[in-house]
Amino acid sequence: YPSQNYNLNLAGCHFPEFLKDCDPTRPFPFLSDLARLEWLIWESFHAFEGPSAHPSQLEGIPLEEWENARFFFKPSVQILASAWPVLDLWAARRAPSEETWWDVAIRPQWILISRKEDQVRCELIDETRYRLLQDLMSGKTLGRALEVLAEKLDEEPPVSQWFSHWMQEGLIGRLEFLGEASKAPC
Repeated sequence: YPSQNYNLNLAGCHFPEFLKDCDPTRPFPFLSDLARLEWLIWESFHAFEGPSAHPSQLEGIPLEEWENARFFFKPSVQILASAWPVLDLWAARRAPSEETWWDVAIRPQWILISRKEDQVRCELIDETRYRLLQDLMSGKTLGRALEVLAEKLDEEPPVSQWFSHWMQEGLIGRLEFLGEASKAPC
């Protein structure tokens, strides 16, 4: 993984892939995901942040237009899915070694990484919320993302609570409504 960038801060961007292919780390298959988490935290910390969408910008938007909403999360917002408890392992790095118990059994974790002011925060989320965020962050409209989610679920998730939380935390930078009546972005 030779560096193609003169910025030394970016020298570690391929480290997770390197660990995946590295013979000495094969007994520790979680290391690649742990390095990926560390890299996403670094990216979140260094991301250029613009203003957050304000809840008042959403007032008066007809219910039928929400299916055509596209969400643009702030650059510090990242998500990670791992088969391993990498957030637990990452958090244990500060515990004294005699107090640390390394439970590295396969136990999936889905993580939302964001920054508020100068603090990077990692939050465990469930797989459903992860899938919705993944679709929204890839550019799917809210309607399409919810359709995909509904195909996989038996019950309706608390989507409005999630959006309220994301708005309160300032994770959403802006919204765009692709419907005919409202072409202007928020």
